[in-house]
Amino acid sequence: MPPRCAPPLTAVAPPKRAVGATAVELLLRRLRSGSALPVHHVELLPELKVRASCGAASAG
Repeated sequence: MPPRCAPPLTAVAPPKRAVGATAVELLLRRLRSGSALPVHHVELLPELKVRASCGAASAG
């Protein structure tokens, strides 16, 4: 478990599950196609985690 900050920091969080799933999908496609597979550009939208460091009310 990561250390807790005081106050909890607002952060931009990547969609971890989507990052992992996309990486595995691209890896499998690369293994099947070899070097013939073109380079891919992938955009995954992060989520803003608003916490007390920006003056937000405590969630809990």
